Amino acid sequence: MTFFNNKKIILDIDVVVEGLQKARQKKGLELERIAKDLNIKIEYLQALENGNFSILPPGIYGRNILRRYAHFLGVDDKELVDIFEQEKAISKHQKAKKLFVQRASRIHYFLFLPKIIKGAIIASIVLACFLYLAFSLKKIVAPPLLVITYPPDNFVTTQHNIEIKGITEPEAEVSINGETVLTNNDGSFARTVNLKNGLNVVDIIAQKRYSQKYIIKRQILVK
Repeated sequence: MTFFNNKKIILDIDVVVEGLQKARQKKGLELERIAKDLNIKIEYLQALENGNFSILPPGIYGRNILRRYAHFLGVDDKELVDIFEQEKAISKHQKAKKLFVQRASRIHYFLFLPKIIKGAIIASIVLACFLYLAFSLKKIVAPPLLVITYPPDNFVTTQHNIEIKGITEPEAEVSINGETVLTNNDGSFARTVNLKNGLNVVDIIAQKRYSQKYIIKRQILVK
């Protein structure tokens, strides 16, 4: 396992930061001018001169910014990149440690809650799962939407055939008087039905795979 000497790295950063600042000042350059010439965000250059490497982009992008700035000022970039890598490693280790402590604290806090509160929390979770399952099951078994657009109920005609039109959910199957009817992609359908003299009762049924049936009856009188 690798251990980092935080104190030594902080001292190294101070030396490098001071070197960058002195090199820039010796050339009489402002950060705004350098940022424009190198096409680098001024925030990154300020971070370099403040030793705040955590602001720099991760990985190769951050290292490239370091190298370009160091080369521009005529400073050896090797030591700077080494310190950058070590500080990034320490920062990553500290973040992982902090995350672990936070999670452990939550678990510890939960374990030491009064039994009645823990019971209420567990009961709430179980109830939420039960309600979700009940809602999902209800949605599965609920009958599909079915609307008959033509003809209206108690329709009177002199014709011996009529076109039944309607719409349902796209995944539903439709049958009229026991015969399967093809539906369009939007769930609409139409089927011509033969009629006899007198009162005719037409059954239109829609059903999804595991759902209940939705049944609509149309009474049509042929004179």
